[in-house]
Amino acid sequence: MGDVDVGHPGIVRKAPRDERSRVLDFRTMEITLRAPGTPIDALTLDAGLHAIGRAPEGGLRRVDGSGGDARVWIRVDRCGTWLAVVDGVRGVHVNGRPVRRCALLRAGDSVHVDGSELVLTAPVVP
Repeated sequence: MGDVDVGHPGIVRKAPRDERSRVLDFRTMEITLRAPGTPIDALTLDAGLHAIGRAPEGGLRRVDGSGGDARVWIRVDRCGTWLAVVDGVRGVHVNGRPVRRCALLRAGDSVHVDGSELVLTAPVVP
């Protein structure tokens, strides 16, 4: 028997058990940060907190753990990949939309920080 979707008049069937078992696990998904021409090109984002700041020669780079020079923070945890903007920083956009505090990121998102583009990529799941 299917479940009734309250918002729509039709019947919605549940996915078979074998389809539900193929849920992606963040610990096995490899998220890569692409920023051609910068020191952080092809940076694999492991679970944890990553600080991104300005490089002395221009562009962006990964900064130390204290994050004094950080413009944005990227956090990867079991809830997903999050972008947090440091207080007072302006000009951060995700997919063309301005971000003032934080945003949930997904593979394929384009993040612009200080005029530099970062793209999140993940392997293609068959």
